[in-house]
Amino acid sequence: MNSLEICLKDKCVVVKDHLLSIKLLDFNNKYTNLCLLPRKIQYELYIELWNLVTKSDLPEREKEMLLVIHALLIRYFSSTERTLKAVLTGDEVLLGQVVQYVDFFNREDLVFSLPVSRKTDYDMEEFIPAFIDYIHEVGNEIRNKCNLFLIDYRGLGKKESVILSEINQILDYKGEIILYHAPEEGLELSEFQLEEKFVIDKNNTIYLLESKKQYQMGEDEKKLVYQFQDIIGKLNADWVDIENTVQGICYEKKEKRLTIKLDAMISLVQRLETIVTENLIFHLHKDLKFEVNELKNTLLDFRYEQEDMEYFMRITGVKMEGIMSLKDGIFS
Repeated sequence: MNSLEICLKDKCVVVKDHLLSIKLLDFNNKYTNLCLLPRKIQYELYIELWNLVTKSDLPEREKEMLLVIHALLIRYFSSTERTLKAVLTGDEVLLGQVVQYVDFFNREDLVFSLPVSRKTDYDMEEFIPAFIDYIHEVGNEIRNKCNLFLIDYRGLGKKESVILSEINQILDYKGEIILYHAPEEGLELSEFQLEEKFVIDKNNTIYLLESKKQYQMGEDEKKLVYQFQDIIGKLNADWVDIENTVQGICYEKKEKRLTIKLDAMISLVQRLETIVTENLIFHLHKDLKFEVNELKNTLLDFRYEQEDMEYFMRITGVKMEGIMSLKDGIFS
């Protein structure tokens, strides 16, 4: 994304260039807010930041950088009900602004921070060794458990790949990095999946990266995943039976058999919902709880509105495809 602009429109943070316009954060969307802090308060906090940043004497590209970073952080902190472990590094201006809202989301969150004095600290010969030591120190407490790492590319020096690899060691499964002040091209990202990229100019790009680490399951978690997959297999068998039932049977028999099968599927989905809701391992997948709930609601509608059978067969089929895609690939 080149020549990036950021604006507030209808309670949404929008970033755009000459080709694309992306809704980065929607404060109207209550369904994506899984934390306890209401969207209304989140919006008020962001407006305060917006006014603080835009009225400052910082360069325009720095203002845009800060506003995108804050939107990404608020979006991330609001996207989960889990207690988060985050490491936030940056200069005193950025971290001073983050402090104004991070505690509102979850006061039990474990957040480490490392402030530096603008770019001057990055230029010191001893900075990088000290920074690697800092990562090791943090790693002693949260190795394989860090959900989010915010880092300024200028602090990587010529050790870019080494430091990113060190950070990856402390990230959890699907842990994320927000890397800013980075070049537009030429990064070595073999250990990460690029999720989003915001180009302010060729030397000031923000990357949202996701770790490619494989999830290491314990025995109890393996049993839960097997149970999860088994229920989905039974759901699919019932759905195939419903598809066969709909074809070539008189209405009265069809209605009775459909009701029995739909009741069986609803019961299975309710079991699936309980497993997903009560076990943290499934909370790692942001859309899973939503997908299961959507299927349950669709089946309930189908159960009591069978007259519009063609419509519900089509919609339920789409929802089932979404659930089946999770059966074997949930931790791939």
